Amino acid sequence: MSLPPSQHYDAVVIGAGHNGLILATYLQRAGYRTLLVERDASIGGMTCTHEPMSAGFRHSPHANFLAYQAVTPIMQDLQLRARGLATFEPDIQHGIAFADARPPVLVHRVGHEEGSLRSFARHSARDAATYVDLRKRAATLTPAIRDVLFHPLSSAGIGAHRAAMAQAFGELAEDARLGTRSAAQFIDERFESPEIRTLLYLLAMEFGASLTQAGDDLAFLGFVLWMIGSRQVPIGGMQSFADALHRAALAEGVQIATSAEVGSIRIEAGRVKGIVIAGRFIEAPIVASSIGVERTLLDLPSGGGLGASDRQALAAYRRGSGSTIASQAFALTEAPRYRSARWDADLDRCVQTFIGFDSPESVLLHERELAMGLLPSPRASMRVPSLFDPSLAPAGFHVAGADSHFPDEKALSEEDWQGIAESYNEALLDVWSSAAPNMTRDTVIASHFAIPRSGDRRVLLREGGQYSTSIAGLYLCGTSTYPGGGVHGACAINAFQEITGVQFQ
Repeated sequence: MSLPPSQHYDAVVIGAGHNGLILATYLQRAGYRTLLVERDASIGGMTCTHEPMSAGFRHSPHANFLAYQAVTPIMQDLQLRARGLATFEPDIQHGIAFADARPPVLVHRVGHEEGSLRSFARHSARDAATYVDLRKRAATLTPAIRDVLFHPLSSAGIGAHRAAMAQAFGELAEDARLGTRSAAQFIDERFESPEIRTLLYLLAMEFGASLTQAGDDLAFLGFVLWMIGSRQVPIGGMQSFADALHRAALAEGVQIATSAEVGSIRIEAGRVKGIVIAGRFIEAPIVASSIGVERTLLDLPSGGGLGASDRQALAAYRRGSGSTIASQAFALTEAPRYRSARWDADLDRCVQTFIGFDSPESVLLHERELAMGLLPSPRASMRVPSLFDPSLAPAGFHVAGADSHFPDEKALSEEDWQGIAESYNEALLDVWSSAAPNMTRDTVIASHFAIPRSGDRRVLLREGGQYSTSIAGLYLCGTSTYPGGGVHGACAINAFQEITGVQFQ
């Protein structure tokens, strides 16, 4: 354990994932003497890279991509590239490989829509033109996306975003039905090809829109389309991003204590007084937590209780259900060669390839199974980052990752998860080999299943400030706060604004 060098700070941030690192750095820069506390021996949280299988095969089990460079201020503010962060932007961003070797559907990166046009046109020339038109219109939303993400959620911010959508999409945004349909209904109305609709369904789910919930046509039009095709791969895995944030925090003077789990947050007369680590009291009038919301609000406070509004919001949060994402890793003797690549060789260099989905109906069934708490059939989005970053695997070999949706992690027992961990990779490999026949048990040197760690997508919604609590001086800055998951830093930046009153421009 690395104990803090002082017992007095202006602020303590709990959890050294990317949100904790970002908030601590901004607070320190603003003049708050800040301590960042992490229970693990290393920093990074969900932005980590390790070797879970065999030496030399490096895997990022949680976050895998950077996709908000066009809007997040942290890249420039914290000089992350100067502090060692390097990225690669793959030309082929999203794709789907069909088990029956039909032509794939491929999405090229932002600014290279002509590649998407060619791929989509194999299935429908009309759909290809529709997609490219919508994607170009969505690109004009960048300033509005920046404003709505990097300020605490407000009706004014939502109104400004709707106005930007109206300007970008014209008659589509003026449709009286907008905000009443699901994402799937919107996609079905605009696209005729089942192959294209299947991929768009999957990308809607990937970026947080529900296929069946009324009103998520807005999310698809105003956010999902903007997100598509914008991913960058961090060289060295996601740990390189966390390491750059770590260097920025140290350069600003943040004190960091690792292997130091917070035992309690001391509350007196409804106000934060500090934290306790291994029986040692650390005084601080501000404590911000990026760890699990239930642990922060229920387990850690001692000497004080939550107000009624927080208790009600937390009860609703606990009743809520959502999906979680489990990550799988594979050490490979060779990269996958998909049967569908005979139509377009670019498929074999796609940064994200969906397998196990062969129709729009299969995606809808997948979402229904998750909503019902059922274990879905093995399906995943696959990635082979060693295609772009050879440092992630020994020379001549490859490392692959897979992300699979499961029901809310709390809906399954530890025994359930252990059983899944022992059998899922074998079942997924069967699905993978149907799309890429060279992915056999002889090709796989080793594999690993990462049981989800706070991987659900729920956001705690409360009256008033999204980041403050009914305990004075206690704040939230993790992915349970708006705008939720994603490596954007908005949860931290918005919490900083609420704590300090300093507004980002």
